[in-house]
Amino acid sequence: VPHFNVALCAGNGVFSDVESVLTMRPFDRRFIRSELGIRHNELALVSVEGNSMEPILRSRDTTLLDRRANEVHSDGIHAIRLDGALMLKILQRLPGRVLRASSANSEYAPFDIDLSDESVRDFCVLGRVRWGALTFN
Repeated sequence: VPHFNVALCAGNGVFSDVESVLTMRPFDRRFIRSELGIRHNELALVSVEGNSMEPILRSRDTTLLDRRANEVHSDGIHAIRLDGALMLKILQRLPGRVLRASSANSEYAPFDIDLSDESVRDFCVLGRVRWGALTFN
């Protein structure tokens, strides 16, 4: 599975630029196909930066994204691009075409993204977190 250097990526090409792949990481085929039900080319590894998802995920942890999940069908941790920033947030569907984006860390206030608002031009769900590797201090 490719481990992307998303800090150097911008725009829609986040998971397609070969130059942005740090390394390839091996995963057990049965885990990917049977347990997760995903093909390996629909996955991306990305590193966590910052403390907004603590205590669930910490800076330097690694997450495995299901890139097929470019829409929010169920609540969970998703990678998003909003106004050029790449973030991991807990997304929750609200009535209408509204998503609530929350952090695990209570120091960060949740915010809503109204998908019917035409002024929200730079928003994209990049994938849903399906697995994480934790870094212990």
